[in-house]
Amino acid sequence: MSGSQLLVVKAHYMPAARIDEQVAERDYRGVYIELNSTSIQYSKVLVSDAGVNGLQPRPRNDEPFDTVDKGGQSYAFDSEWGDAGLSEGEYFEAFGMCDAEYRRMLEALIALVARRLGRRRGLHLIENMREGQR
Repeated sequence: MSGSQLLVVKAHYMPAARIDEQVAERDYRGVYIELNSTSIQYSKVLVSDAGVNGLQPRPRNDEPFDTVDKGGQSYAFDSEWGDAGLSEGEYFEAFGMCDAEYRRMLEALIALVARRLGRRRGLHLIENMREGQR
């Protein structure tokens, strides 16, 4: 999806009632801002999927690179591991950890959407997403 970006954030937040209220009001931008700014920072994971094509360890051609902020550590998957003070092995280990976390976050989001849509429509959504991964 050229020109698209998917931001997914997960964090512990107090008080949760405020977030629940914003979700009920469909104020997703407000939820994002709250979680990104006032969450318990060590618990925060923010994924920026620059091409909405899953995390990529290396950007393709002139595409922007993906980033992940996890527990106070920032990762830029731009193939420049030396600039980040990492060895190539450490870079790909960090990528694997971030990719697994992103997958768990998306699976939780998909499960929530599937429950809200109902079993049949939700299963159809999940199947379509799996098809897109192949």
